[in-house]
Amino acid sequence: LSLLRGESPLSVTLTPRVGDSGEYTIGMWVRDSTAGLGTVTYYDERSRSFGALGHGVNDRDTGMLLPLRSGTVAEAEITSVTKAKPGVAGGLNGYMTDDTIGEITVNTDFGVFGRYDADPVGEKIACAQQDEIHPGAAQIYCTLDDSGVHAYDVTISKLNMDDTGGRNMVVTVTDSQLLQRTGGIVQGMSGSPIIQDHKLIGAVTHVFVNAPETGYGIAIDHMRQNR
Repeated sequence: LSLLRGESPLSVTLTPRVGDSGEYTIGMWVRDSTAGLGTVTYYDERSRSFGALGHGVNDRDTGMLLPLRSGTVAEAEITSVTKAKPGVAGGLNGYMTDDTIGEITVNTDFGVFGRYDADPVGEKIACAQQDEIHPGAAQIYCTLDDSGVHAYDVTISKLNMDDTGGRNMVVTVTDSQLLQRTGGIVQGMSGSPIIQDHKLIGAVTHVFVNAPETGYGIAIDHMRQNR
């Protein structure tokens, strides 16, 4: 069997085990696909490209970044919300429709990127430079049900633009409606755009499991420079 261990090619010889039924078996674990809900952060009309999540798609058991052969983006229907509690991660629950709207071409530590085929709706907004981002009031855009995208108030309390792991800012949800619905930041909200002073400054990436009203965000420059 020829395989890659990290970046190194490796050849091994397997000896199958013969089971009681006479069938040959080997101790091989194969994962060839994955799927989940996430949020598109931005769309670039010049290149018809998009960026989403603000972090990579990792193997749920090993934590390693999954290699990407191909991927698609589809519309999603959010059916319910599992509210987050300290120590218990919440999440958006729903399903992907058959409406394919794009193709994923790259999976990186800074997000997933690719080509967007649908025609996005909404207003255009400029991306902020890193030196324009500051502690203080901001908003995140996310979808919790079939009523569409809504803006919710948050506060940026800390900045660290030198971080390379998607933790450039600490984001705390202050919006009472969002806290009542979700308890804070939940799975599926990764990639939710963060808006400050009418500019896109980044995306929600992680949640503090023991304090779900607070999480991390990545600066939009970091996403776009590492696509």
